[in-house]
Amino acid sequence: MSTNNLYAETAAPTATTPKPSAASAATQAIADSLYGAPAARMVDQVLTPEIAALRESQPARALYADADQLGQGPRELAVAIDPMADEATITSRASSLASVAVDTGMTRDDVAQLAAFARQYASSPPSDEEQAAHARTAVLALRETYGPRFDDAMQAARGLAQRDHRFAALLDKSRLGNHRG
Repeated sequence: MSTNNLYAETAAPTATTPKPSAASAATQAIADSLYGAPAARMVDQVLTPEIAALRESQPARALYADADQLGQGPRELAVAIDPMADEATITSRASSLASVAVDTGMTRDDVAQLAAFARQYASSPPSDEEQAAHARTAVLALRETYGPRFDDAMQAARGLAQRDHRFAALLDKSRLGNHRG
């Protein structure tokens, strides 16, 4: 008898979904009593229809956590923005920053560069004059890059920051909104 005949004579296995056993239900009940249900995190809440549409259009987000897509960049950025924060705050901020970064289309390199700028600012905060110089330099660079489309580019940048208040807060807290990088 050939292998094909052997298998042809038997019924194909069917997929079954295991039913939760009493033991697993009891284990879950113990876990719930010890640890409680996980609290909803701010980063998991959809803030606007635009962000919801962005998230739905990115299938990788269903498979990978935002932080997994960006490596250690969000954590480094959270530490650079507030080096004195406790571990729980850093972890929470890193998760939120990862969501903001993915929502706005940032790459690992973008987040790493932003973290490097934030570390530089934290170690040597710019004076008011230096911040004003950064703003002027950024505007000149944008005018050179976009030419007659400068106003449209600025409006798009403002729209991005206004679309997601978390992104605007990141730029404000890190003081990197005017950095040319």
